[in-house]
Amino acid sequence: MDIRTIEKDVLTKAKNNINPSTSSQLARELQQKWGKYAFDITNKLQKQGYLVRCDFFFGGDFWLGYLTPAGTEYLKELNYSAKKEQTNIYQNNFNSAVSVTNLQQGDHNSIIESKNEVDYSALLKTIEKINDLKLLYMKAEDYNPDFYKTLDELQESTEKKESYGKLKKIWNKLQNILGSNSVSNISSIISTIIAACTAFKWLKLNVGGEKAVADILDKYFIVRIAWVFGVNGSNFIKTMLKVGSNHDEVKVVDDQIGTPTYTFDLARLLVDMIETDKYGYYHATNSELPATESGYDENGTKTGYISWYDFTKEIYRQAGYDTKVTPVTTAEYGLSKAVRPFNSRLDKSKLVKNGFKPLPVWTDAVHRYLEILKKQGFFDELNK
Repeated sequence: MDIRTIEKDVLTKAKNNINPSTSSQLARELQQKWGKYAFDITNKLQKQGYLVRCDFFFGGDFWLGYLTPAGTEYLKELNYSAKKEQTNIYQNNFNSAVSVTNLQQGDHNSIIESKNEVDYSALLKTIEKINDLKLLYMKAEDYNPDFYKTLDELQESTEKKESYGKLKKIWNKLQNILGSNSVSNISSIISTIIAACTAFKWLKLNVGGEKAVADILDKYFIVRIAWVFGVNGSNFIKTMLKVGSNHDEVKVVDDQIGTPTYTFDLARLLVDMIETDKYGYYHATNSELPATESGYDENGTKTGYISWYDFTKEIYRQAGYDTKVTPVTTAEYGLSKAVRPFNSRLDKSKLVKNGFKPLPVWTDAVHRYLEILKKQGFFDELNK
């Protein structure tokens, strides 16, 4: 039982209590919803000074009183905490909630469609992600029980490996149930998951994930990113820190250009996005350092778009490494497990145009990320 949820419900009803005639009715509603907890928590809130003029009777009945100024402030705190909790849920699941194409800049309309095959395993994982949000969605004001009945139907059909046509029909039904009237944050999150690239990874459309979303849905966010790094999993920064800790020199390609994306900064942007109706395609890497006449800032860091070589130089500078970094071409470097595009430059002006705050400059993101790695003991492990 979430005590803070009950507290929020009690205080919200007290806020709406306009006269004595509604006091008993509101109390009954609380008792029907929360049972004996309604009495106990209302009594506690009055003792704490958040409520006034509540009447309590033998046997567990009570009349709800009114909100005090202190109660008003505490209710604001509870509302903020609830929103922050949903934001954290979204940050933890944002890779499942928004189409993130680790990109090569180009016209999405030129994507070639392929046969509609189904990756049943990926679809089941997507269903699992949505099921993780079930308890929160059930508490939302726009909760629709038909949604999870339909999701169960989709899961059953997927486990039976039924046809793409049938699965797509059920999938569209899920979207229609949520509809355009979703008002709670949690419904918006679920809607975004459904509209997202991950939701369509089960369609083996070669590079057609974006087009699948745009063709099937009217409301979607497709966010293109590049050079991603974050706390979870492996990434370029962790790899270069490991290599640099036991090599005197590293060779890094200097002819692949772009800017990195820190998942923490991206997640905050995505949360802002889903609270609007400004749907469409976006580019969202961390911002470049402002251009200078020399092409470098006071720390010797490359301004504007950067290469993997520039990225490595800055990582080592901030980490205090003295490892030599030598620039090479992709051809000189040779074969790599990760095939990367030469041009990952992204025009992020649409973010500003639509009122979204651009991601912080990439050097600041690297600094914050390295601080987290230090706290997690990453560097201590390297030195063992």
